[in-house]
Amino acid sequence: MNPEEQQTWSYEEHFEELRNRLIICFLFLLLACAAGFFLTPPLLYGLKNLAPEGTQFFQIKPGELFFLHFRLSLLLALLLAGPFWGFQLFAFLDPGLKRSERNFGLLLLWLAPLLFFLGIAFCALLALRPMMSFLLDFPGFNLPYLQTDNLPLIAKSFNLEEFVNLAINSCLGFGFAFEIPLVLALLVLLGILETRTIFGHWRPVVLVIFVLSALLTPTPDVFNMLFLALGLGGVLAITLLILALFGK
Repeated sequence: MNPEEQQTWSYEEHFEELRNRLIICFLFLLLACAAGFFLTPPLLYGLKNLAPEGTQFFQIKPGELFFLHFRLSLLLALLLAGPFWGFQLFAFLDPGLKRSERNFGLLLLWLAPLLFFLGIAFCALLALRPMMSFLLDFPGFNLPYLQTDNLPLIAKSFNLEEFVNLAINSCLGFGFAFEIPLVLALLVLLGILETRTIFGHWRPVVLVIFVLSALLTPTPDVFNMLFLALGLGGVLAITLLILALFGK
C-alpha cells in the first residue's frame, strides 16, 4: 500500500480490516485446535517414553486423562497459531510503519518463533530425558537397603498429569529462555547496548544466565538449571559473535 492509499483510509475501513483479520485468526485457531487434538496422543506417548523403564502411571481423578488431553490440544493449538497471529498483526500494522520499523518487525516475526521452538526442541531432544531420569530414577532407588529380593522397595509410580505438566513446563521454560538472546540483539541493533560492553562484563552476564535459568526451570534441582544455562549461554554466545562480525 502506498502513502496516498493509506491517507484515504477512513476509521471504518481500518476497523473493517481489523475485524477481517480477527476473524481469520479465529478460524485459524479452530484449525489449529483440530490439529492439536490429533497431535496430542503421539505427544503423550512420546512424553511417557521419557520416563525411566518400569515406571507406572496412574490417574487419581475421574476424567483426568480427558481434561489433560483437552489442555494439551489447546496448548498445541496456541503454539501453532501464535506465529500466524504475529504475521496478521504485522500485516495490519505494516502500512503505517517506517522502513526501519518494518525491518525490526520482520526480524521479530521470524526469529522469535524460531528461537522459541529451538528452545523447546533443545529441551525435548537433549535435556528432558536425562532430567527425567535424574528426577524420577534417583540413584538412591538402587541402594541395597531400598531393595528386597533384588526388587526396589520404593515403586516408581507417578501421576500422569503431574509428569506431563513437569515435561511441558520444562519445554516452555526453555522456549522462553531462548528468547533472551533476541532481546539483547534488538538492544544492540537499537544502539542501547554494545557487544563489546557485554563481552567486557561476561562474569555478570554468566551470573544473570544462571539466575534466569533457576527462575525459568519448573524444578529446584541443579541438574535442570545447568541444562538450561548451557543451552541459553550457547545461543547467546552465537548471537553476540554474529553481531560482532557485523560490527555491532
